[in-house]
Amino acid sequence: KAREYYLLYEELVASYGHMWNMSGFSWNLKTHQSAGYPLILGLREQSCFGLPLKIYVYETDFATKPVLCSQGMFASEVFVHQFLLHSSCRTENPAEADFFFVPIYAACVMTKEKKLADEMDSFYKTLVMEKLPYFSDQGGRDHIFLWSSETYDFPSWQDYIADSLFLSVEAVPIECTDFDFFSEETADNFGAHCQHCHWCFTRWKDYVIPGFVERWSVEKMSELEKPPERRSYTACYHGADSDALAIYKYANTTVRNDL
Repeated sequence: KAREYYLLYEELVASYGHMWNMSGFSWNLKTHQSAGYPLILGLREQSCFGLPLKIYVYETDFATKPVLCSQGMFASEVFVHQFLLHSSCRTENPAEADFFFVPIYAACVMTKEKKLADEMDSFYKTLVMEKLPYFSDQGGRDHIFLWSSETYDFPSWQDYIADSLFLSVEAVPIECTDFDFFSEETADNFGAHCQHCHWCFTRWKDYVIPGFVERWSVEKMSELEKPPERRSYTACYHGADSDALAIYKYANTTVRNDL
């Protein structure tokens, strides 16, 4: 249905877009998400820029709601998946694949569907052991997992996918002995059981990727951008400090608080 409605929108814009500003009335048909719809709805083939790379993309139970999960800074888990799914480097033949991408909208299902760490751990274990048929061929070393938040949302990852490739928004993620800390009420629990992990990210196999910023926000910031010669400093801040979220008292947020 989402594809159908978006194609109808494009048809209406093509037919009547010239009327947007007639009679002094202005329609704003852009939202903070609209620029991403062609990609996440699979309406445009994505280029791999001539690379001979072949990537096999699995189907998983927690990667089925791209529109719902395409908002906010965690949405890289959606957009990377949808890019690969509709890209020229995707292959449906596992025998010719260089890599295998495992899509999971972990941050989304944990925040929107209130999945707890134990549930996520169970899901990942079942996935790796029973639903990734090509994982054991190379011991998981050609399988790619993406972490779009400050934690690796698979508590037992070290026992199951330690040799796999990670795309992560954090080079120093947060590792916890008790993962269910995602509320202000359990902020003290976070402080007691979680720490920044300097060894979780392996520099010879893992890659840092940016958190997601939608084009709408980029364009809004660009409108206020000054030429370099008129700026003493350049900064872009997205987040909260410990005055707003008690959890950040335990996450080394001195820079956030100073800002």
